Amino acid sequence: MPLDFREHLSLDDLANEYIMLGLRTSDGIDLDLLETKYGVDLLDEKIGDIARLEEAELIEPVSGRTLQLTRRGRTVCDSVVQRLAL
Repeated sequence: MPLDFREHLSLDDLANEYIMLGLRTSDGIDLDLLETKYGVDLLDEKIGDIARLEEAELIEPVSGRTLQLTRRGRTVCDSVVQRLAL
Protein backbone atom coordinates (compact mmCIF):
# COMPACT_ATOMS: atom_id res chain seq x y z
CA MET A 1 0.00 0.00 0.00
CA PRO A 2 1.52 3.37 -1.00
CA LEU A 3 2.17 5.97 1.66
CA ASP A 4 0.17 9.20 1.53
CA PHE A 5 2.44 12.21 2.04
CA ARG A 6 -0.09 14.87 1.11
CA GLU A 7 -0.40 17.81 3.44
CA HIS A 8 -3.89 19.08 4.21
CA LEU A 9 -3.96 22.84 4.65
CA SER A 10 -6.73 25.01 6.11
CA LEU A 11 -8.18 27.92 4.13
CA ASP A 12 -6.12 30.33 6.26
CA ASP A 13 -2.96 28.34 5.48
CA LEU A 14 -3.78 28.42 1.77
CA ALA A 15 -4.51 32.16 1.94
CA ASN A 16 -1.17 32.74 3.67
CA GLU A 17 0.59 30.74 0.94
CA TYR A 18 -1.14 32.88 -1.70
CA ILE A 19 -0.07 36.08 0.11
CA MET A 20 3.51 34.87 0.48
CA LEU A 21 3.85 33.75 -3.12
CA GLY A 22 1.84 36.61 -4.63
CA LEU A 23 3.94 39.30 -3.00
CA ARG A 24 7.02 37.77 -4.58
CA THR A 25 5.66 38.45 -8.08
CA SER A 26 5.42 41.74 -9.96
CA ASP A 27 1.64 41.24 -10.19
CA GLY A 28 1.25 41.18 -6.41
CA ILE A 29 -1.91 39.97 -4.68
CA ASP A 30 -5.31 40.07 -6.33
CA LEU A 31 -7.49 41.01 -3.37
CA ASP A 32 -10.70 39.93 -5.12
CA LEU A 33 -9.25 36.46 -5.77
CA LEU A 34 -8.08 36.22 -2.16
CA GLU A 35 -11.59 37.00 -0.95
CA THR A 36 -13.41 34.80 -3.45
CA LYS A 37 -11.15 31.77 -3.19
CA TYR A 38 -10.15 31.87 0.49
CA GLY A 39 -12.84 34.03 2.11
CA VAL A 40 -10.34 36.65 3.29
CA ASP A 41 -10.95 40.39 2.95
CA LEU A 42 -7.38 41.48 3.61
CA LEU A 43 -8.22 45.19 3.47
CA ASP A 44 -10.76 44.69 6.23
CA GLU A 45 -8.75 42.29 8.38
CA LYS A 46 -5.36 43.99 8.10
CA ILE A 47 -6.25 47.66 7.41
CA GLY A 48 -3.96 48.97 10.17
CA ASP A 49 -1.01 46.88 9.03
CA ILE A 50 -1.61 47.84 5.40
CA ALA A 51 -1.70 51.54 6.31
CA ARG A 52 1.58 51.23 8.25
CA LEU A 53 3.23 49.31 5.39
CA GLU A 54 2.11 52.02 2.93
CA GLU A 55 3.47 54.76 5.24
CA ALA A 56 6.78 52.89 5.46
CA GLU A 57 6.78 52.71 1.64
CA LEU A 58 6.99 48.92 1.71
CA ILE A 59 3.81 48.39 -0.33
CA GLU A 60 2.33 50.46 -3.12
CA PRO A 61 -0.77 52.44 -2.18
CA VAL A 62 -3.69 50.08 -2.77
CA SER A 63 -5.32 51.02 -6.04
CA GLY A 64 -8.09 48.94 -7.46
CA ARG A 65 -7.93 45.53 -5.86
CA THR A 66 -4.21 44.75 -6.05
CA LEU A 67 -1.55 44.85 -3.36
CA GLN A 68 2.08 45.03 -4.50
CA LEU A 69 5.45 45.51 -2.87
CA THR A 70 7.59 48.53 -3.57
CA ARG A 71 11.24 48.11 -4.52
CA ARG A 72 12.10 48.72 -0.86
CA GLY A 73 9.42 46.25 0.24
CA ARG A 74 10.95 43.51 -1.90
CA THR A 75 14.10 43.69 0.20
CA VAL A 76 12.11 42.88 3.35
CA CYS A 77 9.42 40.70 1.78
CA ASP A 78 9.40 38.14 4.57
CA SER A 79 8.70 40.85 7.16
CA VAL A 80 5.83 42.21 5.06
CA VAL A 81 4.38 38.72 4.66
CA GLN A 82 4.59 38.22 8.41
CA ARG A 83 2.60 41.44 9.00
CA LEU A 84 -0.08 40.39 6.51
CA ALA A 85 -0.36 36.73 7.49
CA LEU A 86 -3.62 35.59 9.03
